[in-house]
Amino acid sequence: MKIYVAVALFLVLLTFGYWFYEDNRQINQLKAGEVLPIDAKTTVRESQLVHLTHGEHQVEQTGISIGDVYGTQEAMYFGIWYNRWNAFHQEDKQWDRTDHVVNYYVTAKDEQGNLYQGETLSYSKGTFEIFQYVKLQGVHDIASIEELEFIFYPKKSTETARELKPSATPLFSTGVKIR
Repeated sequence: MKIYVAVALFLVLLTFGYWFYEDNRQINQLKAGEVLPIDAKTTVRESQLVHLTHGEHQVEQTGISIGDVYGTQEAMYFGIWYNRWNAFHQEDKQWDRTDHVVNYYVTAKDEQGNLYQGETLSYSKGTFEIFQYVKLQGVHDIASIEELEFIFYPKKSTETARELKPSATPLFSTGVKIR
């Protein structure tokens, strides 16, 4: 009888381990750079992408990380991730959310003062973390960019209607060196 209980317990643990692995596989691949941070709706050939940064960048005092940045002659792509229960994302009830995930307008400013506009496109959820895909548009010459300042504004609903506008103040910002 004890052997049946031990086998059953082993199978339960094995099943739980497999479920945990599968639930987090995509986020772990995105964080490790094994999968490009481009959402399924965006069509970009991998041969068009230039790898602009290497490694994870921690945004101070937020619990948010920024992954590798990739660019084409039209856009830049990267991802952010954070703990699902990050108190930083629970502050304002007027922020636009999809399935409890805050949606952002994102601005990047390079050292020459050029601004690139974008937003979070979609997200992937794991057991404990959320990964958001970011796309910035208006890029013309990625070869000349040496540093970027990323500024994240939560999308906020207006009193008048369904229109979403960026929050008046950014939630967080950080600088990232290119190459």
